[in-house]
Amino acid sequence: MTKLDVCIAVPGLPFNGNTFDTQSLGGSESSGYYVARALARLGHRVQVFCNTPERVSCADVDYLPLSMFQQVVEFTPHDVCIVQRAPEMYSSRCQARFSALWCHDLAMPLKADSVRGTAWNYDKLFLLSEFMKTQYKQVYGVSDDLIYVTRNGVDLEVIERSRVAAEKFPHNPLSLVYAARPERGLDVLLAEIMPRILKFEPNAKLFLAAYHNPVPEMRDFYAQCDALAARLGKSVDKLGALTKEQLYAVYHTAGQYVYPVPSGYAPAFDEVSCCTGETLIDLPRDYSKYPHGVPIRDLVGKSGFPVYCYNEEEQKITLGTVKWVAKTRRRAKIWKLPCWTQRTLPQLIL
Repeated sequence: MTKLDVCIAVPGLPFNGNTFDTQSLGGSESSGYYVARALARLGHRVQVFCNTPERVSCADVDYLPLSMFQQVVEFTPHDVCIVQRAPEMYSSRCQARFSALWCHDLAMPLKADSVRGTAWNYDKLFLLSEFMKTQYKQVYGVSDDLIYVTRNGVDLEVIERSRVAAEKFPHNPLSLVYAARPERGLDVLLAEIMPRILKFEPNAKLFLAAYHNPVPEMRDFYAQCDALAARLGKSVDKLGALTKEQLYAVYHTAGQYVYPVPSGYAPAFDEVSCCTGETLIDLPRDYSKYPHGVPIRDLVGKSGFPVYCYNEEEQKITLGTVKWVAKTRRRAKIWKLPCWTQRTLPQLIL
């Protein structure tokens, strides 16, 4: 296999290879770290430009200050260049043989000029979902040929370590965990949903976790959420910013993960919903028609076919047989695809 020179720009929260396991980071920083590690394990030479004050080498990956990025990619020939979230970093010519803009945020009209204006300098636009693909085409007018929909991954080693750590604590089926950004509906959860839960189950408890990245403009919203949580007293436990291993240990002991809901700060339901009609299901199929998976809405009325499931007893991913596929209610926007004796991945983590 040919070894490639890879440059990745991660202009997010400060981190490097030595601090990753001790910090609470968001999805962008985590994905950049994991992609770099995976490429290095394949033998490629990887440089990550991030908000680190000095050069750090860790696990065959070099982490360099973000300020060095332009100098390196403009004047040094390399094979692959990937920039996260910041199209303006492609404003001057990149010397890579292949380049990509990796976007983790929704398309914003204010960024249309920078996304389209730098498209001459990148080969592909990496997006996270079919929902984002549709939204980017609508807002930015980009073509299908430019877009590549990526896939998510799971760190099984960290999950296993956290599972072992969680064995010291009892499983609490009445506990719920919320670990998304507060603006993804935490206000609705605290003001409307949790009081209803406590009415029927007074012993229920909500655990809140988040990475440390406060947005000054949302100070009043954070204060509102804090006040709502205080009103619920001991029924809400604020865990603060946890490392991935700590957070996964909480998941192992909890009864439910509480997924975000629409609120005034995140009104687009399809973007925050766990499983909508557009959600792609991986199953045996006609790959010429469904190369990436079958939209769950196309499976309504069908049963008896295999899908990947999470076996709660064996604590591993396996194949299960689908019972049925339907909306949760006639006019609902959430879909359900249960399997015999197992919990399906679309319900669990999509």
